[in-house]
Amino acid sequence: MGFWDRIQPPTGPATHREDFAGWAFEQARLVREARPNGVDIENVAEELESLGRQELGTLESHLENILLHLLKWDYQPGRRGQRWLASVAEGRYRSERVIRQNPSLKPLRQAAIDDAYGAARLRAARETRIATRVFPEACPYDWAAITTRQLSMDDPA
Repeated sequence: MGFWDRIQPPTGPATHREDFAGWAFEQARLVREARPNGVDIENVAEELESLGRQELGTLESHLENILLHLLKWDYQPGRRGQRWLASVAEGRYRSERVIRQNPSLKPLRQAAIDDAYGAARLRAARETRIATRVFPEACPYDWAAITTRQLSMDDPA
């Protein structure tokens, strides 16, 4: 049993329309269990799971962008600008939409944050020219901070 087999839609069987990722993982499990003759069960199941992983990857991408700009906001207060605010707002909207459209990804939020943070930390170091070691190794922001922390141009620098 793999990591993806543990995903359970929050309210029963997932539907294609209401939780695509959950549906894809559930369909992969059902295909594996049925084992019809002539079908390349394992590869079909893998392809279905890859569809679900794409949704998780989309969430991670949006989180990476938010985390990048939160780090820059915190570590380069003198360079704060409307673009950073807009990027965080857009990333929040898009990541919440991915979760809304794929509620089975909700339990994977922390794993998505952890994966996204590593890339965001490296990008922040490169873009700010601040040494990577200055940024915390573990993500300093939880889901609530990532999605609701108030940022204002009036924040003290």
